[in-house]
Amino acid sequence: MRQRRERTAKQICTSCPVRIPCRDYALETRERHGIWGGTSESDRRGRRPTGDRDRTTHVLGMNL
Repeated sequence: MRQRRERTAKQICTSCPVRIPCRDYALETRERHGIWGGTSESDRRGRRPTGDRDRTTHVLGMNL
């Protein structure tokens, strides 16, 4: 059941225009729950953000 939910959520992420900044935000903040930018908790474990921090905060409209 969980695998099906994750697979469905990841499919939605593939066409999202903010997928990369979303993933990078989850990596930077060490988000522990849910699908962010097409990645699950286990996908994100031990990874670092790949995007430019300034670009990410600009796209998200946040001051991190």
